[in-house]
Amino acid sequence: MNPLFFCVSLSMIGASPITDANEALSRGDYETAIREYRRILEGEPKSYEGRFGLSRALYYTGEHGEAVKVCSSILQDTPSDADTHLLRGRALAAQGSYEDAEKDLLFVTENYPKYGDAWSALGDVYVWSKRPERAVQAYTKRMELEPDNPDAYLARAKAYRENRQFSLTRQDLAVARSKGGDADEIERISNGLNRAPDALPWEFGVNYSYQSFSEDRADWHETTAYVQRTFSRGSLAVESVRVRRFSSWDEAVALDGYLDLWPSAYINLRGQVTPEADVLSDSEYAVELFQGFGDGWEISGRYNYRNYPDNNLDIYGISLGKYLGDWYLRARASFLPEDDHTLDSYGLTVRRYLTTADDFIELNAGRGKEMVTIGAGPRIETHRTYSFSCRLQKFVTPNWGFTLGVNYDDQEELPVGRGVSAGIITRW
Repeated sequence: MNPLFFCVSLSMIGASPITDANEALSRGDYETAIREYRRILEGEPKSYEGRFGLSRALYYTGEHGEAVKVCSSILQDTPSDADTHLLRGRALAAQGSYEDAEKDLLFVTENYPKYGDAWSALGDVYVWSKRPERAVQAYTKRMELEPDNPDAYLARAKAYRENRQFSLTRQDLAVARSKGGDADEIERISNGLNRAPDALPWEFGVNYSYQSFSEDRADWHETTAYVQRTFSRGSLAVESVRVRRFSSWDEAVALDGYLDLWPSAYINLRGQVTPEADVLSDSEYAVELFQGFGDGWEISGRYNYRNYPDNNLDIYGISLGKYLGDWYLRARASFLPEDDHTLDSYGLTVRRYLTTADDFIELNAGRGKEMVTIGAGPRIETHRTYSFSCRLQKFVTPNWGFTLGVNYDDQEELPVGRGVSAGIITRW
């Protein structure tokens, strides 16, 4: 036999087990990889490549506890190995051991600050352990190291979303899209922002409003209480409304729901019934369809039906909204067809988000011709109207918030109204 051929053959035989194991791992055949790595370790228990490969294969198959044990054995021999600390940190996080995972990953980021994967894994731990502010910091470090990596922007967008900073989420998604990020994932996250879902599944709120008038008209009072349940694709609220107008009391109940439809689209359905109505409509139903498009644009179409004893109203509306950083602008128009003409009114909403999507200041202004209530009965007439309102919503803790508002209503030939409102919100 040729001596050179014999030596090469022996070399190939010696290299074959680890090569076979690594190739099985790289193609995702983890069972074969585990079997090959264990065979290697039977003959060479301290093999770094064998132990590290085995721990990776165990991690990918979901055997996170075993992966942690193998990583720990490596770190007993090489305590400063960054790759092993990273892998053990990920395996610990997968088990929910976030504190221990954080220690491993902080070791890597402090000693190897240019290790982008470690910053990414640390950000994941902070997201999973409900610390989105720290996650943002970790993902930002990764972005500084990999400024052209769309996954870095996508990861930070998710952290911003968890912290309910939706305007910053949209900005990072736009950058991720421009850099060729996963289009399906970007679309999925964007769709979840359109409806601005609540942070927690349940919400309860009570709001009281008071309105006085410039002339001889009794003050108005209104109290609304609601409980809302948020689901993965929408929400449903039950409301109780009690109003005093023109010295008469009305009580109404309503259902208000949102439902996600196709990409970037959702619908709002509302129904309200007032038994023995004196100042409200006997019943009222509304449907509004929203469709997002482009970079932060949203259009909607609305139909509202109001049933009064002597008149039924069919009101149609359209709106166009735009997110601009921490600002949201929405222009709207409503049309009420009459026998020989159409009543039209127009409005503008300007909302400025503060720290999160739950904290904002909102201004509303409107003008046009509308059907307004002028007395108990209820009696309604056509009047030109001008209105302005300002509302603040602020959460002082993740579970408790409040609202404050003021409004001004000038209805031609009718007393001018000035009002205030206040409410509390709790989530769980």
